[in-house]
Amino acid sequence: MEKEFEISAEHVGFPVGAEGKVKLLEKARTHLNSGKTSQARILAERIISEDQDCSEGYFVLANALHREGKISKAIRCFKKVIELDTHHTDAMISLSVLLND
Repeated sequence: MEKEFEISAEHVGFPVGAEGKVKLLEKARTHLNSGKTSQARILAERIISEDQDCSEGYFVLANALHREGKISKAIRCFKKVIELDTHHTDAMISLSVLLND
């Protein structure tokens, strides 16, 4: 069985590239879905640092921040997702929920 890849600060600086970004997004989503929000957040931040126009990176980050209770930051990230992708329905719904709580 393959050992789970642990994220550390030293990994964050490496360039991602298009193919790597897709793999990192998949990994970040997996972490998010399994409750590993800090790992998902770290990967999303890395993706965004390489591509500031990656709406899905911001979406994962927003969800991780929301789960960590960082509501103001999550709201800013959901707004960024919508700014980058005006048809991102999930971000619109998530933002609406946060703003109406």
